[in-house]
Amino acid sequence: MRLPRDFTRRLLFCLGSLLAVRALATPVDFNLPAQSAASALLAFSQQAHVEVLYSYDDLKAVSVGALTGRYEPEAALKLLLQNTGFAARRNLRGKYVVTRATRPTGSIEGRILHQTGEPARGINVALATTRLRALTDESGAFVFPAVPPGNYRLVAGAIGYQLLEQPGVVVEAGHPRDVITNPQHERTKAFLSKVL
Repeated sequence: MRLPRDFTRRLLFCLGSLLAVRALATPVDFNLPAQSAASALLAFSQQAHVEVLYSYDDLKAVSVGALTGRYEPEAALKLLLQNTGFAARRNLRGKYVVTRATRPTGSIEGRILHQTGEPARGINVALATTRLRALTDESGAFVFPAVPPGNYRLVAGAIGYQLLEQPGVVVEAGHPRDVITNPQHERTKAFLSKVL
């Protein structure tokens, strides 16, 4: 009995894939000194005989501790990248891909007051061209706790009030930004005017 050619190819592909997955799960002896994550991943790749895809520029400034012992490659990568902000996952072709575990963010916080100095409660605050929205609380305060780094235009308003805009709000990863400041970094007031 002769098997169809297409079936034979698929069978060989499946068997090859299973062998590749089995090879990735075989424990390997690692001897990686403490070094940059980029260098450690290169050495890891050579010692485990697996391909690892990563951004050298992102990982050259990240330090990792030494890794010595017998581990399955996936477990070794997890230990190697522990507390670095990066994680590895295996793609469908059996290669490991290293990416940031979480995207770095900053935050924006501020306070909006009426011209009388009273807190402006229930005012919609948004970052233009994003989906980020907030509502001021009882003290007129608002917070955007997780904002990707970048340059934003903050807008605030409500029915019956003139739109308040503040362009050039720069957000840096890991740094809170108080948008209601003057160039001397002293807190000032942003006033919301009623439309007559």
